Amino acid sequence: MPVRILMVLDKPFRTDLRVEREIKALVGAGHRVTLLCERMDGEAERDDWNGAVVWRIKASRSRLSRWAHYLTGTLTGRSRGWEGAIEAGAVEQSSDVIHAHDLPVATSALRVARRRGAAFVFDRHENWAGLLAGLRDDFPAGVRRKVLWSSINSPAIWRHWEKRIVREADLVITVSREAGLELSSSPRDLEIVSNYVDLDTLPATSPAPPAMRPLRLCFSGVLNAMFALADTIRAISLLPPGSTELIFVGDGDDMASLVSLVRELRLEPFVHFQGWRPRDEALATIQGSHLCLLPLRDNALTRTTVGNKLFEYMGLGRPVLCSAVGVMARLVRETGAGVIVEPWTGQTVAAAVADLSHRPERLAAMGGEGARAVRTVYNWGRERESLLRAYSRLERTRSGAGV
Repeated sequence: MPVRILMVLDKPFRTDLRVEREIKALVGAGHRVTLLCERMDGEAERDDWNGAVVWRIKASRSRLSRWAHYLTGTLTGRSRGWEGAIEAGAVEQSSDVIHAHDLPVATSALRVARRRGAAFVFDRHENWAGLLAGLRDDFPAGVRRKVLWSSINSPAIWRHWEKRIVREADLVITVSREAGLELSSSPRDLEIVSNYVDLDTLPATSPAPPAMRPLRLCFSGVLNAMFALADTIRAISLLPPGSTELIFVGDGDDMASLVSLVRELRLEPFVHFQGWRPRDEALATIQGSHLCLLPLRDNALTRTTVGNKLFEYMGLGRPVLCSAVGVMARLVRETGAGVIVEPWTGQTVAAAVADLSHRPERLAAMGGEGARAVRTVYNWGRERESLLRAYSRLERTRSGAGV
């Protein structure tokens, strides 16, 4: 039976492929979906997207407001400013299910769900406490780090809130079996719905990459401390000038420092920053590359996360150069879609790139293995059914309880 679902995403919708796929799947199954998300400048407050209602709210961006938001979230688990919007959305839409994307909005969504008699779904995109721990390790040591990570950025406090959410949710969704195993308490119901690519959104054919010189490398994603991007740039400085080109597609907190490093090493002719690009343009850049990069740094988040970009790289037939971290390294090994570099340093990456630059047949073979794996196993068609099965169980549980 169709249900009315209120999804909550505390960021703009434009960049979240996972949420897009889930909305399409649920709407396609006959459910009514409303997405509550952050509103960017120039965006309509409400519109229709593939049969779902997208309702955008304007979040305050002042520094004081952000600090108050973070402090309230850490101390209470609740999301300042979002709980009222969630309540309004649940009332207006008569929501049967409130589906929270990630931990920062989960406690507020759970509170509204319980007040409204709705089921609650916790969609754990990532290990939030692990993310904070990883950011701490990259933050300069000193009093400021000590204060921040014992207060608003405390991994221990956020693990406490997650433990409660996992225990009380009617359904918990994670992105990998490893992520399910690391949960701090036992969920009532657990489903693995990974970030596999929707084949319908990829170009029908992927042209062969250009001539091998220069060897074109591509990183597509967020430029932040979760990735060893500075070491990747240093690798280019160790290779013969003009032999290799590195393209970054995306933006993030580390953009300015990475641009500065490129200037310091005088690599401007060989390292390029495209910034955030619409998905079709980002995919075109991947297609025009010989080798795609996944330089994850090792922390509690990256060991269990499964990123969209890996499957886009593979689905487009491009081999992957990957650090030896977590689920994504396991998948690259199992599929034969690329090469694992351990440890990921300027020297080791330069050596791997230099070797592969003389082996076009190996690059082509690894790209073919990745594309085959995505077509047969690692695609959204399989994961869509996992999501719908979980919602069917949720409906049966609610019906049995007389809700």
